[in-house]
Amino acid sequence: MAKDAVLVTGAAGSVGHFLVEHLRQAGYGVVATDRPGAPLPEASATVAVQPEDLTAPGAPARLVQDVGMVIHTAALIDIGLPFERLEAVNVTATRELFAAAERAGVRRFVFFSSGSIYQKDATGTYTEEKPIAGSNDYERTKVMCEEFLLREARPKRTEVVVVRPSLIYGPRGKMLGAALACIPPIVHEHLRMQLGFSGGPRSNWVHAEDVARAAAHLLEKGESGEAYNVGDDDPIPFGEVVNVAVEAYGFRPTARIPFPPLGLMRVLATQLVKAGFVFNGLNRGFDALWERICRKYDLRCELHPKLDKEAMPYAYQDTIFPNDKVKQTGFSFKYPSFRDGFGPTVKWYQKERWVPTY
Repeated sequence: MAKDAVLVTGAAGSVGHFLVEHLRQAGYGVVATDRPGAPLPEASATVAVQPEDLTAPGAPARLVQDVGMVIHTAALIDIGLPFERLEAVNVTATRELFAAAERAGVRRFVFFSSGSIYQKDATGTYTEEKPIAGSNDYERTKVMCEEFLLREARPKRTEVVVVRPSLIYGPRGKMLGAALACIPPIVHEHLRMQLGFSGGPRSNWVHAEDVARAAAHLLEKGESGEAYNVGDDDPIPFGEVVNVAVEAYGFRPTARIPFPPLGLMRVLATQLVKAGFVFNGLNRGFDALWERICRKYDLRCELHPKLDKEAMPYAYQDTIFPNDKVKQTGFSFKYPSFRDGFGPTVKWYQKERWVPTY
């Protein structure tokens, strides 16, 4: 394969699938990799499929031998996992992949970090200049990789660009935002009504396709040694996020409840996290309710409604990632608001029998 080919790790994921397709359409050769057995994109004349476990001896060197650039999306993204489980993939494999890329003469390495790594402050708005400081084990792995890559890249010949996505949702997504797709069916099946909300802390989400488009764009347009927020144009209140999820199924909220004051939500969320047995019990209950729906509608049960205690701050404080920096490179969003992208995402889930159709 030509030297300007691009290695895409995590190619079986939501962002990875979009990345492979966008790079192919842009005329790049692509090497698509993910763990063996993962549902990788189909091979073609310009897409080579190479399953690999990134933690296996020699895997990074094998993957980079015929490519000129790397987009590294692969990671364990279950933010509830302990550091010991996350480190091998999120830290060690990343360092080894970069070292192999540098030895192979790869000219650019695009690394997927996370918008959640910013040190939280009272403003709730996090530009790329704000300090980073992971507040949980998952975030720590991303901070460690950023610090390593940006430190190592400067004296080396392989350029590094960092992508910091906000909350990602979209087709094939199974974590975080994907749990929202489970909420309206659970409420509909068990309460026979739909609750809407008004207000709540604001955040800007981002569609997986836009994350992929931004990464492909920054492959050439990003400045070496720089990090870029990738979040959509429209920070919306959490209550509106729930309403959009409800309306994506064609339901209409029978009542709109004002979101609790953020100070009260902070206290409730903090106490809920401290009472681990209650938190775990809620998740077991949600899982049982969802499994019942999966059986009733013969779904594939790819999604799991899960409350992550590490994500609870989004319920009581603004978390906004301005996207001015990436837009100044000439990038624009296909889905500028969560309102634009979540409905089509639910339709994809319904087509694939991940959620019920009403």
